[in-house]
Amino acid sequence: MKIWKKVLAFVCVVALCLTAVQTPAKKSVAAPADVEKIVIPILDGVTYYDDVKRPMGAGGKGEYNISKENDSYVLTGKGDSFGDFVDFYVKAEEQPIFSIEGNEEAVYVEEDGSYWWIMVDLTDLDGTINMSAQKGIEKYTVTWPNNSDEYIIGGGATAGEIREVNANEQVSFTVSLKDKFKNSLVVKQNGESLNINEIKNEESTDDTIYEVTTKPITRDTQLTIEVKPQTYTITVPESTNAYTFSLVGSSTVSYGENIQFYVVPQNGYEEPVVKVNGQQVNGANGFYSYGPVTGDVKITVTAGETIHYQVNFIDSDNGEYTFEDIQSIAFKTTQEVGYNGSVSFKVKPAEGYVIKDVTANNKLLVSGVGGVYTIGNIVEDQIVRVEVTKEQYNITYEEPGEKHYSLQAGPKAVEYGENYTFYVNPEEGYNNPTVTVSNGTCEAVGENGMYILSGITANTTIRIENGSLKTQQIILNSGEGFRYVSEEGEELENTTIPWGSDFTFKIELDKNYNESKPIVEVNSVVISPENGVYKISSVDKDQVVSVANVERNIYNVTLKQGTGFELSTTESTEVHAGDTFTFSLKPELGYDISNAKVEAVGKSGTTYVEKDDNGYYNVTVNEDLTIVVTGIKDQTFSVTVLNDETDHATVKNVSETADGIKYDGSYQFTVEADEFYQIDQVAINGEEVSAVNGVYTKNNVTDNLQIEVITSEKPIVVHYVDDKYDNSEDVVYTISDIGTSSAKVKDVQNNSQVYAFDKWVDAEGIPVTEITEDMLRNETTLKATWTPVFDKLMSIVTKGNEVVNEDEEYVVTYETLFSFVEEISEEYESAVRITGYGTLYAPTKENIDTTDKEIQKAIMERDRTENPGLTIVNNVAGKQLSNYYRNRTLAPSEINGQSIGLSKYSNNPLDRWGAGWIELTVGEYSVLVFSEPEHVTYDEQVTQKMDLAAVDVNVY
Repeated sequence: MKIWKKVLAFVCVVALCLTAVQTPAKKSVAAPADVEKIVIPILDGVTYYDDVKRPMGAGGKGEYNISKENDSYVLTGKGDSFGDFVDFYVKAEEQPIFSIEGNEEAVYVEEDGSYWWIMVDLTDLDGTINMSAQKGIEKYTVTWPNNSDEYIIGGGATAGEIREVNANEQVSFTVSLKDKFKNSLVVKQNGESLNINEIKNEESTDDTIYEVTTKPITRDTQLTIEVKPQTYTITVPESTNAYTFSLVGSSTVSYGENIQFYVVPQNGYEEPVVKVNGQQVNGANGFYSYGPVTGDVKITVTAGETIHYQVNFIDSDNGEYTFEDIQSIAFKTTQEVGYNGSVSFKVKPAEGYVIKDVTANNKLLVSGVGGVYTIGNIVEDQIVRVEVTKEQYNITYEEPGEKHYSLQAGPKAVEYGENYTFYVNPEEGYNNPTVTVSNGTCEAVGENGMYILSGITANTTIRIENGSLKTQQIILNSGEGFRYVSEEGEELENTTIPWGSDFTFKIELDKNYNESKPIVEVNSVVISPENGVYKISSVDKDQVVSVANVERNIYNVTLKQGTGFELSTTESTEVHAGDTFTFSLKPELGYDISNAKVEAVGKSGTTYVEKDDNGYYNVTVNEDLTIVVTGIKDQTFSVTVLNDETDHATVKNVSETADGIKYDGSYQFTVEADEFYQIDQVAINGEEVSAVNGVYTKNNVTDNLQIEVITSEKPIVVHYVDDKYDNSEDVVYTISDIGTSSAKVKDVQNNSQVYAFDKWVDAEGIPVTEITEDMLRNETTLKATWTPVFDKLMSIVTKGNEVVNEDEEYVVTYETLFSFVEEISEEYESAVRITGYGTLYAPTKENIDTTDKEIQKAIMERDRTENPGLTIVNNVAGKQLSNYYRNRTLAPSEINGQSIGLSKYSNNPLDRWGAGWIELTVGEYSVLVFSEPEHVTYDEQVTQKMDLAAVDVNVY
């Protein structure tokens, strides 16, 4: 019943809300299509009313039609449909009972003042609905059992009570259970179990209190209460490879009983840890017992640790062997192995050692494939030991058949790692023999021929080869002016000769030293030649040969003077043979030595002498020489112009020739600059000169002339004139600016909101964007032109709507807002004036085209009288267009943020277009700014009634 009341209350609220927002006429909610009619029987003494409390006999004024058939009222939906719910009212002395067989809960009855309100839920019904009706409410009895030692009945009921209740009523009561852990409670209604809910015990006793609510009473009811022993669930673990688990008995246990189970460890595992409800318990030989049980039991088992055994490998104290892992990883000398496990390993003997025995716990192990040892089925700790022995190596000799040495050998065999000593000495006249070994290293010790072979690690062969016959070194010290030659005249160098043999040589002097008398020493002893041949006999040690008293010859050089020149030197004219003699040649005034020929004349002939880069002459002296000069001429000078075409100037001769100027003569010339250039300086041989009547003169010429002209680009001034803003300026250009970014016209600096720079124009009014070459030939003046832009700051937006006022009139309202897109400047405020504004009003979009030149012209040519009210012009530009406007003279700040409005009234809905406009004027220049046309039409679904007096419109 409580649920029904909440649903009905919600339906009522929704119905009230819909009435508040809709028109007075009621509109039905969409109804189930399957319910055709509802038949309600007529009871004596009961008056029936429809859903708006009008008598049903009147035919129904509410949401459904009513007709009378026999002793029943028949309800049918208006429009052949019902809503989800149907309600009606009756008047009777007692509450009548209405029901639908099989859907008793679809009907709800509630008292409503002097009426009984009946609500029928149709959502799960279809076809013809036949309702049943009767006067009054049925009564039934509810009987409670007596109390017992385990429980007490309360909560508004008493033990053994018999109570009369209305049909479908539910009864609630409590039961206090003495011990809920030991016992469980079951309450039944006519043998059917009821739900019970534990509630808080406000009396602070040990009893557990349960609340019980019956199901709806539909017949006489007997309540029974049963108390049963409490049973609990046993949760057990699964067996694993570490232990086995088995439970004795079933998986449930009654309150106060004990449970028994077994947990036995598997082979190779320690005893497991056993816990019951989180607390560890101990058993004996795998048997465990737990109790008495007072709640659910959860048994958990943690496996015991795996049993391990240690395998210890005894390392060699002296590194005679090492253990290796068969997986080539780092070997552990102590390893743990599980029960009945195994371990495999290798033993590697150190170099020079062999494995004798490998044992585990003193039992001999035998290696398998790849030298792997394995200890299997381990059930106790193991100790692994290894025994090794040293290897023996043989010493043998390999010698030549003819020996030139003596040998004292050592023993024939040695142990691994020992040293071996023997002696080898050469015969006289022979070098030490060559001694090599097949293994290891062999070194000679001292000077007595002792050799030591260190650290024998293998069988070794010692090989001895005879030393070579000794040689003695002949060192020939070199010197200037001679060389050593053989008796046959071949040049000799340092050499070696066999021990005990002879050495002969001769001394040959160079031609520049051929007047010397050499002195020859051998190991500091002077020796003399026989027939020019020097001899060193029976050489048994190294010999050093030196030569002294060899010096160069000396010759004389004569400088022969002549007319027009002078020969000179800073050196002695007595010159050693082979040396270079240096001298200079200078002309006398007025003479030219550029074609002079210099020769050195001696007994052997004449040699041409060339001048070096420093202006000196050098000659190699190998005999007496005379220096002779020919080819001296009178001196003349030439003119060279250093400039080229990039210097932009031309040099022209005034004199007859620029070549062959005689010594102390003169030369004249002129200089002409290229177009757009000017002459800055003229220099002769680096000295600036000036022109007389345009002619440059150089007198007293004593050298070649070099003429250099320096020019620069001629500066041309362009006059920029700006009558409106401060952009006037004279700017200088040169020919190199032409065709570059520098030739662009002057940039204009202007932050005006009224005017924008347009372009520079010349005297003919032709736009100029860059300076050209022709402009540099004459003086040029450019003038700035400006374009008004004061309309660009104005923003104008028109919005409109259509509503129905209190007089049931349709009202179209347009509102146009004027604002500026940025803050206006003082210049803008003082220069710009608002000279008119208004609203265009038309029935179609085509008639309000603000881009139409005829419409714009009509607005610009309007009557400009400033009237106090609106001026109205119809048929603007011959179109179905009206203009509602005012002429005013306002500053921008007076219109900024302001709006204008226009309202039109009609008895019928309107479909109209509107657009706002404003006129801005600076001096004699005016411009119009329009808003986007706004379309307004009446929409009954979305339009709300509104009070036009609430529209805030500012009108000037």
